[in-house]
Amino acid sequence: MVGGESFLGLWSDNWSNRRLRDALIFKDKKISYGELDAATLQVGSYLSDRFELDRSTTVAIMAKSCEAAVILNIALVRAGCTLVPVNPSLSLDELAHIVTTAKPKLFISFNAEISRYLKKRSDIEVADGEWLYQDAKKPSMCGVAAYGRSTESTTLIAFTSGTTAAPKGVPISNSSISWNLRTLAALWELNSEDSLYLSLPLFHIHGLVVGLYGALSVGASVYVEDRYSPAVLEQLLRSRDVNTFFGVPTMYHRLLVSGKADALSYARLVVSGSAPLSQVLFEDIFETSGKAVVERYGMTETLIISSNPYRGEKRRGSVGIPLPETNVSFTDEEEILISGPGVLSGYLAEDGQIEAAVSSSTPFATGDLGHMVDGYLYIDGRKKDLIITGGHNVHPFEVEEAISRISNVLEVAVVGKPSLEWGEEVTAFVVADGSLDEETVRRFVGGRLSPFKVPKSVVFVESLPKNVIGKLDRRTLKAQCFEGS
Repeated sequence: MVGGESFLGLWSDNWSNRRLRDALIFKDKKISYGELDAATLQVGSYLSDRFELDRSTTVAIMAKSCEAAVILNIALVRAGCTLVPVNPSLSLDELAHIVTTAKPKLFISFNAEISRYLKKRSDIEVADGEWLYQDAKKPSMCGVAAYGRSTESTTLIAFTSGTTAAPKGVPISNSSISWNLRTLAALWELNSEDSLYLSLPLFHIHGLVVGLYGALSVGASVYVEDRYSPAVLEQLLRSRDVNTFFGVPTMYHRLLVSGKADALSYARLVVSGSAPLSQVLFEDIFETSGKAVVERYGMTETLIISSNPYRGEKRRGSVGIPLPETNVSFTDEEEILISGPGVLSGYLAEDGQIEAAVSSSTPFATGDLGHMVDGYLYIDGRKKDLIITGGHNVHPFEVEEAISRISNVLEVAVVGKPSLEWGEEVTAFVVADGSLDEETVRRFVGGRLSPFKVPKSVVFVESLPKNVIGKLDRRTLKAQCFEGS
């Protein structure tokens, strides 16, 4: 159903019918759907006039979870601009890569240092986000109808996380977003009675598209938090102010160790994505709260690919069943291939053109390894992370799952260490609560997996490197630990 109604149409329809319902809730302010509608039309009109923006204009915005940034984001999308959400924690070199690749006409910043840096460039206009928002809200500014956009236009340019290579710009069409949001709303039974706790970053597909845009598309309320708090989530669930939670495994782990995971029993729907949810964590959450986490699978390049059902069997360790119209296949090496409405047409090149990534007859190669059982998809790890030791293939995730079953293991990462004898040696990095020794870990794994999968060394660390959405950064881990090996 690509090419169907724009998700902006879903916004307009639901907002006009629920003008008094809370749309966005921040720590100190509530914004109704009527207020959101009026504010985003006025701000969008102001920005369009002030900066001469139109449907072909690309605008970058620092993705903060504050009122000004969220309203500016929605206003620009409604005005028909192509939005580039930018991670606020990027280094100046990383920022330069994104700006050079996406070539935005305007950059809306919420950081003085970044503003000063970008103002040295002659190819971009820079504006302070907070000041811009306050100016756009002045009563003298008159709102007009949003420009809107065609279903095939580019709504977002999202950059990949860059944990294995330099971030790539992915143009995402209005039609792809519309299809994904409609499909997920039907699958998860999202509706206007739902209230979502959202502390995921808004420069990533999970938080921005699935979370914020998705909730607004069904007329739900969104509690926007700038940082995740197990205590706040618990309070909102117990008070019935929220009934839906989208998170990453790190968030569920923190909720569990905080002793507040039983509050999930008050939720209607809890979803995990962006990184693998271990079977142990799935089981612990279920035993504590009686709530089975709905794990799903997606990428920047494909949007959401599969999900466990809201009603029906939620299989531990599986990322669920492929979405309708989405085809999953595998190479001889077990790499997952995807074709369907959400798959990108290409990556953004530095000359501003789109370099083809897939054709109509060629599915997208995800770089993930996996398999299917009874229609349920399982992820076995990244192709680049596969460890080849003594001629044997070892999927790190399988070894990590085994080690995570040791009672006092909090986190674990398994990588391949360069070895003249073996090619690579299976090496485990473990964060443990209390005493644990290498031999105990090796003996535990040896009782469950083949000998060649048993780590040749176990390193105990205080923490593991992750990116801002909680995904393990294996590249950084290898660089930190194997430099000069």
